[in-house]
Amino acid sequence: MYHQSTYNAVGTKTAEYNPGSGTGVTGWAPIRGVSYNKNLTSWHNGQNSQGSTIYQDDMAVVASPLNGFGYRTDDHGNTNAFALVSMLAAVAFIVSVPGILMMSKLLAIPRFQVLV
Repeated sequence: MYHQSTYNAVGTKTAEYNPGSGTGVTGWAPIRGVSYNKNLTSWHNGQNSQGSTIYQDDMAVVASPLNGFGYRTDDHGNTNAFALVSMLAAVAFIVSVPGILMMSKLLAIPRFQVLV
């Protein structure tokens, strides 16, 4: 797995390690970049150190068969017919949908039923 870099509009590398963006509580950087001084870090799907047109999906690399494991089984339906029903209390307007996000392109469709 290569580290995440940044490039300008013409493809010239501007930072070997992606410094992320933002400051304070919303400052973010990729784990494989310069993430040690940011409040938010995550695996990243972006340009790696090999070139401005070479993208690396960090989560796909980590979960690849080469590492001996993969993503967990999807725990929510991907269509309205298979959507998990969550109850919505009309008084509190609090919604809680349990689950685990397994991959960055995961589609999970919740369905709400209002209790009055």
